[in-house]
Amino acid sequence: MRDFTTVNNVLSELGRRHGIDGLRLSAESTVGLCLKDGIEVDFEYDDRRNRMYIYTTILALPKEDTERLKLFDAMLELNCLEKGLPCGSLSIHRQRDAAICQLGLPVTGLTSSMLENSLRELLTCRDIMETTLGRILKEHADIKARHTPKQSTMSLLGKRAR
Repeated sequence: MRDFTTVNNVLSELGRRHGIDGLRLSAESTVGLCLKDGIEVDFEYDDRRNRMYIYTTILALPKEDTERLKLFDAMLELNCLEKGLPCGSLSIHRQRDAAICQLGLPVTGLTSSMLENSLRELLTCRDIMETTLGRILKEHADIKARHTPKQSTMSLLGKRAR
Protein backbone atom coordinates (compact mmCIF):
# COMPACT_ATOMS: atom_id res chain seq x y z
CA MET A 1 0.00 0.00 0.00
CA ARG A 2 2.49 2.50 -1.21
CA ASP A 3 0.32 5.64 -1.13
CA PHE A 4 -2.31 4.73 1.46
CA THR A 5 -0.86 7.37 3.80
CA THR A 6 -0.81 9.98 1.03
CA VAL A 7 -4.47 9.35 0.25
CA ASN A 8 -5.38 9.59 3.92
CA ASN A 9 -3.51 12.87 4.24
CA VAL A 10 -5.37 14.30 1.22
CA LEU A 11 -8.74 13.09 2.57
CA SER A 12 -7.95 14.42 6.03
CA GLU A 13 -7.10 17.86 4.63
CA LEU A 14 -10.28 17.89 2.56
CA GLY A 15 -12.25 16.95 5.67
CA ARG A 16 -10.59 19.67 7.75
CA ARG A 17 -11.54 22.31 5.17
CA HIS A 18 -15.18 21.32 5.49
CA GLY A 19 -15.37 20.57 9.20
CA ILE A 20 -15.34 16.79 8.83
CA ASP A 21 -13.09 15.17 11.41
CA GLY A 22 -11.60 11.77 10.72
CA LEU A 23 -12.12 11.60 6.96
CA ARG A 24 -9.79 8.71 6.08
CA LEU A 25 -9.79 5.32 4.44
CA SER A 26 -10.94 2.20 6.24
CA ALA A 27 -8.79 -0.93 6.34
CA GLU A 28 -10.59 -1.90 3.09
CA SER A 29 -9.30 1.32 1.44
CA THR A 30 -12.75 2.94 1.22
CA VAL A 31 -14.64 5.75 2.90
CA GLY A 32 -18.13 7.11 2.31
CA LEU A 33 -19.39 10.63 2.79
CA CYS A 34 -23.00 11.82 3.01
CA LEU A 35 -23.32 15.41 1.80
CA LYS A 36 -25.72 17.99 3.23
CA ASP A 37 -28.20 17.39 0.40
CA GLY A 38 -28.25 13.64 1.13
CA ILE A 39 -26.10 12.59 -1.82
CA GLU A 40 -23.64 9.88 -0.89
CA VAL A 41 -20.13 9.88 -2.32
CA ASP A 42 -17.64 7.05 -1.98
CA PHE A 43 -13.86 7.22 -2.19
CA GLU A 44 -11.88 4.08 -2.91
CA TYR A 45 -8.13 3.67 -3.19
CA ASP A 46 -6.80 1.01 -5.57
CA ASP A 47 -3.25 0.20 -4.52
CA ARG A 48 -2.50 -1.91 -7.61
CA ARG A 49 -3.31 0.97 -9.94
CA ASN A 50 -2.29 3.70 -7.49
CA ARG A 51 -5.58 5.49 -8.22
CA MET A 52 -8.27 7.09 -6.13
CA TYR A 53 -11.81 6.48 -7.36
CA ILE A 54 -14.73 8.70 -6.47
CA TYR A 55 -18.23 7.54 -7.27
CA THR A 56 -21.84 8.36 -6.53
CA THR A 57 -25.20 6.81 -7.28
CA ILE A 58 -27.24 8.38 -10.07
CA LEU A 59 -30.36 6.23 -9.90
CA ALA A 60 -31.58 2.74 -9.02
CA LEU A 61 -31.48 0.22 -11.84
CA PRO A 62 -34.91 -0.57 -13.25
CA LYS A 63 -36.29 -4.01 -12.42
CA GLU A 64 -37.83 -4.65 -15.84
CA ASP A 65 -35.44 -6.07 -18.45
CA THR A 66 -36.50 -3.76 -21.30
CA GLU A 67 -36.02 -0.69 -19.11
CA ARG A 68 -32.62 -1.97 -17.91
CA LEU A 69 -31.56 -2.57 -21.49
CA LYS A 70 -32.64 0.93 -22.50
CA LEU A 71 -30.70 2.41 -19.56
CA PHE A 72 -27.56 0.35 -20.31
CA ASP A 73 -27.77 1.33 -23.99
CA ALA A 74 -27.95 5.02 -23.05
CA MET A 75 -25.09 4.70 -20.55
CA LEU A 76 -22.84 3.01 -23.11
CA GLU A 77 -23.64 5.65 -25.71
CA LEU A 78 -22.88 8.47 -23.26
CA ASN A 79 -19.58 6.79 -22.30
CA CYS A 80 -18.48 6.39 -25.93
CA LEU A 81 -15.59 8.77 -26.54
CA GLU A 82 -16.79 10.74 -23.49
CA LYS A 83 -19.49 12.05 -25.81
CA GLY A 84 -22.15 12.85 -23.27
CA LEU A 85 -20.23 13.26 -20.04
CA PRO A 86 -18.62 16.39 -18.64
CA CYS A 87 -16.22 14.10 -16.72
CA GLY A 88 -15.78 10.54 -15.53
CA SER A 89 -17.72 7.56 -16.76
CA LEU A 90 -20.96 5.72 -16.10
CA SER A 91 -21.16 2.23 -14.71
CA ILE A 92 -23.28 -0.02 -12.53
CA HIS A 93 -22.72 -0.96 -8.91
CA ARG A 94 -24.01 -4.51 -8.44
CA GLN A 95 -24.22 -4.41 -4.64
CA ARG A 96 -26.33 -1.24 -4.76
CA ASP A 97 -28.23 -2.25 -7.89
CA ALA A 98 -27.63 1.28 -9.14
CA ALA A 99 -26.21 3.31 -11.99
CA ILE A 100 -23.19 5.29 -10.83
CA CYS A 101 -20.99 8.09 -12.07
CA GLN A 102 -17.31 7.53 -11.34
CA LEU A 103 -14.03 9.33 -11.68
CA GLY A 104 -10.51 7.94 -11.29
CA LEU A 105 -7.54 10.06 -10.24
CA PRO A 106 -3.84 9.21 -10.12
CA VAL A 107 -2.60 9.41 -6.54
CA THR A 108 0.85 10.65 -7.52
CA GLY A 109 0.73 14.42 -7.06
CA LEU A 110 -2.85 14.38 -5.72
CA THR A 111 -3.73 17.31 -3.46
CA SER A 112 -6.84 18.09 -1.43
CA SER A 113 -7.63 20.95 -3.86
CA MET A 114 -7.44 18.59 -6.82
CA LEU A 115 -9.66 16.09 -5.02
CA GLU A 116 -12.17 18.80 -4.11
CA ASN A 117 -12.31 20.09 -7.71
CA SER A 118 -12.76 16.54 -9.00
CA LEU A 119 -15.53 15.95 -6.47
CA ARG A 120 -17.32 19.10 -7.68
CA GLU A 121 -16.99 17.93 -11.30
CA LEU A 122 -18.33 14.50 -10.38
CA LEU A 123 -21.35 15.98 -8.60
CA THR A 124 -22.09 18.22 -11.60
CA CYS A 125 -21.84 15.17 -13.86
CA ARG A 126 -24.13 13.24 -11.50
CA ASP A 127 -26.80 15.95 -11.66
CA ILE A 128 -26.65 16.08 -15.46
CA MET A 129 -26.78 12.27 -15.77
CA GLU A 130 -29.64 11.98 -13.28
CA THR A 131 -31.67 14.34 -15.46
CA THR A 132 -30.56 12.77 -18.76
CA LEU A 133 -31.01 9.12 -17.77
CA GLY A 134 -34.25 9.88 -15.91
CA ARG A 135 -35.63 11.53 -19.07
CA ILE A 136 -34.63 8.54 -21.21
CA LEU A 137 -36.35 6.11 -18.84
CA LYS A 138 -39.47 8.30 -18.72
CA GLU A 139 -39.62 8.48 -22.53
CA HIS A 140 -39.27 4.69 -22.67
CA ALA A 141 -42.09 4.27 -20.14
CA ASP A 142 -44.31 6.71 -22.09
CA ILE A 143 -43.72 4.82 -25.35
CA LYS A 144 -44.39 1.51 -23.63
CA ALA A 145 -47.63 2.86 -22.13
CA ARG A 146 -48.85 4.00 -25.56
CA HIS A 147 -48.21 0.54 -27.01
CA THR A 148 -49.59 -1.55 -24.15
CA PRO A 149 -53.19 -2.69 -24.73
CA LYS A 150 -55.67 -1.36 -22.23
CA GLN A 151 -57.20 -3.77 -19.71
CA SER A 152 -60.61 -3.73 -21.42
CA THR A 153 -59.00 -4.70 -24.75
CA MET A 154 -57.01 -7.47 -23.11
CA SER A 155 -60.07 -8.97 -21.42
CA LEU A 156 -61.89 -9.09 -24.77
CA LEU A 157 -58.96 -10.85 -26.38
CA GLY A 158 -59.07 -13.54 -23.73
CA LYS A 159 -62.69 -14.56 -24.43
CA ARG A 160 -63.80 -17.03 -27.09
CA ALA A 161 -66.80 -16.67 -29.28
CA ARG A 162 -69.40 -19.45 -28.90
